[in-house]
Amino acid sequence: MNDNKVLLQSLQQQVDEIAKQIEAIALQRRRTTDPQIQEQAPLRYYTPSDAEAKQFPILRPSDPQAFFKTDISEAELDRQLCQYPKNTTRSYEPPTSNQPVLSKPRQMRKHDNQLRDIQKHLAHLTRPIDFFLHQLFLQKQELEKSKGKGTGKDREKDKADKAELLEASIEFAQRMLEYLAATAGMINRMRMDNVQPALGVSVKGPASRRGRSK
Repeated sequence: MNDNKVLLQSLQQQVDEIAKQIEAIALQRRRTTDPQIQEQAPLRYYTPSDAEAKQFPILRPSDPQAFFKTDISEAELDRQLCQYPKNTTRSYEPPTSNQPVLSKPRQMRKHDNQLRDIQKHLAHLTRPIDFFLHQLFLQKQELEKSKGKGTGKDREKDKADKAELLEASIEFAQRMLEYLAATAGMINRMRMDNVQPALGVSVKGPASRRGRSK
């Protein structure tokens, strides 16, 4: 029994070592195959190449703070988002405070309404992503219908490449929906954190947690 235990421990150590070697190889491969990515554990940094910036100028803004200075009116943003259909299974109205509005100080009500407006905009930002996922679903259906049709290795490779791109696009869209929802949820906790102490209510659990992206 002891011999078996020693053998299992030895095998486990070998497996762990192999896993570390595979991860090291994968990390080195990422470094050598994509010169625009820098690994500085635990973070990764991306610098757009000249070719990428020429193709997609938005990747390299002239002002690094441009993202926070985009000058677009609320009416214009609403007009652009209205080009995309609403998802009938999704609510676009953020939750209201559980406390009576009249019981809040005027400045607090104003601040809470501002945060609620941001939540509402985040909810409407899901509209183009939902519609994008819908289009990807239709394309995936068409691709699956075309399986087995046509001949030639090149044609099959094209289908495989398209399927891989579709899956990557679907994963990206779903991740963005999750990130938007997480941001809206954080704002909701901020609203609760702001309102409850002022009304003499203790803040418990995740409502008082804070975090930020590095």
